[in-house]
Amino acid sequence: MRIEVSTANSINGSEALTSQIKGLIQHELTNLEEHITRIEVHVSDANADKSGPDDMKCSLEARLKGQQPIVVTDTATTIEQATKGAAGKMKSSLERTLGRQSDRRQNCGQQFSSVPDQFTTSDNETALENGLTLWWTKTSFGRLKRSFGYKAQTVREL
Repeated sequence: MRIEVSTANSINGSEALTSQIKGLIQHELTNLEEHITRIEVHVSDANADKSGPDDMKCSLEARLKGQQPIVVTDTATTIEQATKGAAGKMKSSLERTLGRQSDRRQNCGQQFSSVPDQFTTSDNETALENGLTLWWTKTSFGRLKRSFGYKAQTVREL
């Protein structure tokens, strides 16, 4: 994972600041490193010459392998707080995105041979008595879909 830091003209982008920002981001996103190719960090001062609450802004843009970039922004009183806030937002955003992808790959079309107790009804028993096969499929959204059919053909979906 490569981290590139850029600062606005109103902020002194010293080596110490750059290494501190890189350290904060690396610490927060350590377990997601294998999925990230590059992170771009943009630090700016919203009010430039004036001081005030929440005037430091940190934007993170994460480039994932084979995906569109994800961008998050946070504002705070100090650069360190803004960077920590943005890194936390990025972590949850990446975990959510990568979690959805793995769920879709693993669970889509997964069939269950046993019927969950809360779904057992007289329809199920009647269908099984008539020679139909009953199976449960987990959809890409994590919902269970009940299907009846002869072998691979679906006769009725509920």
